[in-house]
Amino acid sequence: MDIKDFFREPTKSTKVVISDRFKDKDGNKIPFEIIPIDENKNEQIKLQCERISGNEKVFDDNLYITKLVCECVVSPDLDSSELQTNYNVLGREKLIKSMLYAGEFSNLVKYVEEICGFNSDILEDIKKIKN
Repeated sequence: MDIKDFFREPTKSTKVVISDRFKDKDGNKIPFEIIPIDENKNEQIKLQCERISGNEKVFDDNLYITKLVCECVVSPDLDSSELQTNYNVLGREKLIKSMLYAGEFSNLVKYVEEICGFNSDILEDIKKIKN
């Protein structure tokens, strides 16, 4: 093993077709482009999803998933004022939910979780190590 095996590599994006509705002028499906985020960014997102209710900290799972997806989507540009204006929304979280049908959003969540390393194989490996 060489320590250089652990050196940072450039972040690679993945293109995924989320919907049949988004097509270019030639009728080709336009994929979304997504990238993984590191745990530092993930922690920042988690903190934005916590609130105090009474004497308890409450974590908003739905807000977390939406913010995670928005952070990972490179294209289309969810910060585009032109795109937000077209959908009559303000903010990328509202935009992504307005752009996509429920099933399409779920598929995008699946791709984002996979690219960020949240998958059942890892959870299974952890269970095996514990036993």
